[in-house]
Amino acid sequence: MKTAVTAARTDKNAAFDSRFGRCGAFHIYDDNGFVKAIDNTAAASAHGAGVAAANIVVEEGVDSVITGNAGPNAFRVLQSANIKICRSTASAIPEAVEKMKKGELEEIGSPGAAGAGMGGGRFGGRR
Repeated sequence: MKTAVTAARTDKNAAFDSRFGRCGAFHIYDDNGFVKAIDNTAAASAHGAGVAAANIVVEEGVDSVITGNAGPNAFRVLQSANIKICRSTASAIPEAVEKMKKGELEEIGSPGAAGAGMGGGRFGGRR
């Protein structure tokens, strides 16, 4: 199983970012652990960040996403690609991944508000 986790930055010790479209990066994990981190180039988009971010993780071939919120357009793209979307409130990415493996994360069944990640999100912007 391959999972993308929304993160504040690309460095391996970055904090979890609850925003999807405007997160700073995606940390990619597989069954063996951390694989890589990729910059979310969609985060700076004036419009359509969620869709562009969703396309980034679809291209990575992930089976699931761990985030805090996914707007309606991103949600549709992920759902149409059969990517499971799970909500986490963890501040540490490895903790969120472990909870996912144990089946302890809530699956997001409906989209959040459009543009919810604009204006800084959980950490007041990138760290």
